[in-house]
Amino acid sequence: MSNTSELIIQTMIKLSCKKDVISFAAGLPDSSLFPINDLSKSMLRVCSSHNLQYTAPSFKLKNKICKIMDSFLNLNTHSENILLTNGAQQGLSLLINFFLKKHYNIVIDQYTYPGVIQILNEISQLTPNKIKILEYGISIHKALKKITKDSEKYIYYTVPNGHNPTSKTISKDERKEIAKFADKNQNLVIIEDDPYHWICYNEERYDPITKYTKNSFYVGSFSKIIGPSLRTGWIIGDTEIIKTLQNMKDMSDLNNATFAQHILADYLEVYSLESHVAKLKNIYREKRDLMIEGIKKYFPPYCKYEIPHHGMFIFVEFPSHINLSKYHMDIASEYKVLYIPGKTCSLNKESDNFMRLNFTLANFDQISKGIEKLGKALYYYYNGF
Repeated sequence: MSNTSELIIQTMIKLSCKKDVISFAAGLPDSSLFPINDLSKSMLRVCSSHNLQYTAPSFKLKNKICKIMDSFLNLNTHSENILLTNGAQQGLSLLINFFLKKHYNIVIDQYTYPGVIQILNEISQLTPNKIKILEYGISIHKALKKITKDSEKYIYYTVPNGHNPTSKTISKDERKEIAKFADKNQNLVIIEDDPYHWICYNEERYDPITKYTKNSFYVGSFSKIIGPSLRTGWIIGDTEIIKTLQNMKDMSDLNNATFAQHILADYLEVYSLESHVAKLKNIYREKRDLMIEGIKKYFPPYCKYEIPHHGMFIFVEFPSHINLSKYHMDIASEYKVLYIPGKTCSLNKESDNFMRLNFTLANFDQISKGIEKLGKALYYYYNGF
């Protein structure tokens, strides 16, 4: 992926902050739903000279994460298996670079999280043969069997719930098959990036892939549900590798944002995360449904999309001759509506007839007006398709 494509993400985030712009581009939560009052009280309780000093990562927060993983995700873990990171992005960077130094190949989905593409961009230029891409829309474990060789080692990066950008959720049976394949071959490690597990619109929740195999690292974060600027994420995995990752991390940042960790530990001790998440889900479900309603009304009927069961995105497929990168900045300038073209989420730039729409950041009125404006803009620039 080119540097120009990388800059699209940063440009969209900056444009999203403008008051006259309706953004469906940046994958941001609704800031009006952050638990401000409760976090303020937690901050006052933990604000001390000791907690503002250089300190070790919060053991209390690690224990809280262990309890959350057990109760929310049915995943039993221990504090020594947890590395606290400055957001999930740092965790992903640490893991990818660790395994790359061990001469692992990197397997990603055809469409994947743009933040990982940023990590892989330099790697793809230096050692393009180290990156393998799974074909979109086919069984993951079968695709992994096809693309991997017994003589080589691989990491497979994926987002199992409300995939970014495709919004798909991997089924329970498929998770077990992926884990079984990793255990059987012993040359495949899973990096399971799971920021959207909490934002589930169905009654049934699936256990993480990491529950079914030891050849997996789970990456979690509070960014989507409590507040991104707290920059607190975690990795769960093999104890010895966690120690190595801690050393790698210390060389780059010396210490975590431990004050944020103390705030979060207190918040999780005093307040109900479950009640907060339930509130988020109800509002995000309504926003999702409103956007789907608008797409049905204002987009051409032959557009394809799935109603997401998790997460923040709707991934819309247009006819193959449509290049959604061609005019997306013109649409942003003239119609003040932002979206992410599929190419931005693809390392090999293939199939630019997709768009990713975020439904969590905009308010209800913005969603209604923005989808109508976007539909009109698409018809205008693409001559009715």
